[in-house]
Amino acid sequence: MENKNMNALQQQYYNMPSELHKKFLDGSYQYRGTAEDNDKKLIDLYFEIGEGLEEIKEPKDIRSNHIINFGLQILILDMLGEKDTENKQKVALVENDELETELFKSSRRTGILRGILYDKMFYQFSYSKQSFTGLDKVERIYLTIKMKSIIGKQGIMVITLDDQGKYIDVTQLGVDFVQMLFDHDLDA
Repeated sequence: MENKNMNALQQQYYNMPSELHKKFLDGSYQYRGTAEDNDKKLIDLYFEIGEGLEEIKEPKDIRSNHIINFGLQILILDMLGEKDTENKQKVALVENDELETELFKSSRRTGILRGILYDKMFYQFSYSKQSFTGLDKVERIYLTIKMKSIIGKQGIMVITLDDQGKYIDVTQLGVDFVQMLFDHDLDA
């Protein structure tokens, strides 16, 4: 669209400690199970990450590992929010408001990381007003789609939508888009 700023992303690297990644995968796997306390590992990891972030004394001390951890904390909250959307909105990610605001500002492109880590094909995210990323992004909705590239390697596609205050069934849009790719012999 005219007069809309878009960042083009060709390639991005995310460095996450393998132990943290394993904890997240274990928690995700258990969460999708049927055990009574299936969310315990994810909740424990959520609070473990939060404790680590609370140790940051000032926003100027934020490092790339904090941003990755914050993105993972958002993803865990999103996953837990699948079942309890009302309480999701009430949870503070970090108790220090100034620090949380700075982490949101610094967490650009972790939505793509969350889409990669999410255990389903589609992951939807948007910037909240509290992240202060710029007024032009507040109404944007992003949908990541896990897919194979033309050369057969795993990749991720990001669809950006400007909802302009209208309701959009983003997941259905993703399903329709993938179906269109299949209909034209382009594997997703």
